[in-house]
Amino acid sequence: MTIILVTDSASDIPPQLAEQHGIRVIPLNVMINDKTFKDGIDIQIDEFNKYMFEEDILPKTSQPSPSEFLNVYQEIINQGDSIISIHISSKVSGTLNSATQAKAMVGTLPENQFIEIIDTKLASIPVALIAVEVANSLKTNPDWDFNAQVSVAKTITDKTSVYLAIDTLEYLEKGGRIGKASALLGSLLRIKPILSMSDGEVVPISKSRSLSQSIQRLTDIAQSAGQLHAVAIIYNTNDSLLDEIENPISLQNPDITVIRARFGPVVGTYVGPNAVGIAMITK
Repeated sequence: MTIILVTDSASDIPPQLAEQHGIRVIPLNVMINDKTFKDGIDIQIDEFNKYMFEEDILPKTSQPSPSEFLNVYQEIINQGDSIISIHISSKVSGTLNSATQAKAMVGTLPENQFIEIIDTKLASIPVALIAVEVANSLKTNPDWDFNAQVSVAKTITDKTSVYLAIDTLEYLEKGGRIGKASALLGSLLRIKPILSMSDGEVVPISKSRSLSQSIQRLTDIAQSAGQLHAVAIIYNTNDSLLDEIENPISLQNPDITVIRARFGPVVGTYVGPNAVGIAMITK
């Protein structure tokens, strides 16, 4: 029995990594004016950002339908394999609910085939980082049974965190995903916040007067975490900001390769321009 990993496009997993590890990616929907696009398929981030920042159009997003998950799940089950499905927090998206409905629609599974759905309680690049590390476990430990690999996935999830430097809270507020960071709205125009996720919701960690101070704060957070098992960094509109984060992390953790990624259209709807982030899995 082979275990196939499934995630969603709000994980912002780089396409080459998904292909390398055989991870199936279910696209979310992006609605612009009266047209619906499949995230990462019908629309890419540069075209999306043109709508957002040049034409000042605020897109809407929605989860994949249960039938989209069902099609992928059924294909995998029909080929005799099992599934670990790793997804964005159920508190910020209905994606996990669609996956759960699809699992129910599959019905009774053949003997020794399984589907496990994991709510990471995270969003964007940490979800991708978890999926990649579970894929590495599948390759390193091919004789482990399904329950052992699910246990690995849950342990990795518990050790994963994310921190984002946001240039403005405007898009999180407009998109209705601001969570507990709403406490910062009184100073919306004056601060550059650091946000994280706790129990599936967006939470404020700290605030700075400039984006450069926020990026330094990201670096400080990463360095204070000590030795790391895996790291990914991500940007929206300015990739030069990543070097400021990656260099000190690589010096402290010379044995790991830092994954670089870019926010896709779904997450890009909420983080706004100049956003950068870091996801970490501790040892």
